[in-house]
Amino acid sequence: MGFNTSKEFYNPKYDVKKPEHNETDYRTTLLWDPNISTDNNGNASITFFNSDQATQIQISIEGLSKTGIPGAYLKNFGKINN
Repeated sequence: MGFNTSKEFYNPKYDVKKPEHNETDYRTTLLWDPNISTDNNGNASITFFNSDQATQIQISIEGLSKTGIPGAYLKNFGKINN
């Protein structure tokens, strides 16, 4: 038993101008990447483009160590729209 292979997740690259980028971006999931690795100090860096609607972002990170120990992190950033 094991894990399924990951499928490609749509991640627009707005630094490359395309006609479809003129449309409003309503994505609710901004980034999903099953292959982020940390450096020797346990740090990783990611970048992503925000949607046109989001003023608050929830970061949810789940992973496994090389020895199979699970870990998780959850944090909210930004302002909630009322």
